[in-house]
Amino acid sequence: MKPDAFKNSGLNKLSPAELNALNKWLSFAVPIIASRIQKASPPQTTAAVIETRIDGEFNGWDGETIYRLQNGQIWQQSVYHYHYHYAYSPSVLIYSSGGGYKMKVEGDSDEPVSVQRLR
Repeated sequence: MKPDAFKNSGLNKLSPAELNALNKWLSFAVPIIASRIQKASPPQTTAAVIETRIDGEFNGWDGETIYRLQNGQIWQQSVYHYHYHYAYSPSVLIYSSGGGYKMKVEGDSDEPVSVQRLR
């Protein structure tokens, strides 16, 4: 913490014993709070474009379908769209689009479908 922030927060008024007690509490509480925030936060995608394959069968789009990918990620269809197309382990391209993500499946003639990352 910068000196100005320390002073503006009033922490400069604490005695050395009070500061020590606060530091002990923070060293205990901060890791717990950070862990809870991380568990509650949706997974983040760092890559702008993801190229991988579906792990197994692809049967098209059916509302809220969940797709397990060979890179270990799991994505779910986020906007209703129904279209049947069978393929085994097709390549997929996932890319950022308008604040969300779209998935395009190899060999599927339909437009890319909106998806969200679950894991």
